[in-house]
Amino acid sequence: MDKLSKPIIWTAVILLLMTTDFSSTCRHGLKGANAFHYNTGFVQSGWGNPATGNGQSQNTAGEISWKQLADVTYVLKYNKQFDGDIMYPVFGAAVKKLAGKEWIIEGYMIPLDIKSGLYAVSRNPYAACFFCGAAGVESVVSLKFKTKPRRYKTDEYCVMKGVLMLNDDNVNDFIYLFKSTEEVKK
Repeated sequence: MDKLSKPIIWTAVILLLMTTDFSSTCRHGLKGANAFHYNTGFVQSGWGNPATGNGQSQNTAGEISWKQLADVTYVLKYNKQFDGDIMYPVFGAAVKKLAGKEWIIEGYMIPLDIKSGLYAVSRNPYAACFFCGAAGVESVVSLKFKTKPRRYKTDEYCVMKGVLMLNDDNVNDFIYLFKSTEEVKK
């Protein structure tokens, strides 16, 4: 091989790897027989689903699915703080009925500010979450913990319980918030 062939081959290999979609090999969140797969919608954890009435609940809170949280549209409105138009959420009737009640949700932990205990739970792992542009804002829930939380790792799969609040006016926070959040041990 001459001196020029090696760099050309390595460049071609690197370009091939950079342009290949490996997402079909990704299996985040699959946990045995009761696997939760983030493309399926409803969580399958064995606690029962309030939408279908299936199963026996081990907690006072029912489960909420990411599919249920997708019941939102957006409207463009002027925002004085940013001096421009911003998309504001318009919650559907089904998701409005969920507000103010305690729910359980499963997802991937996204640390926002570890020192202050600011976290979000996401439908998708970090590499495919809202922050990376691969999902919508409805796929993330801001967590307001009851007490100082333990330190979570990025993409740690967790089960969280909290009171669902809808945010349709504060553009500096997520549209979904869990107040009085605590981790649920499986």
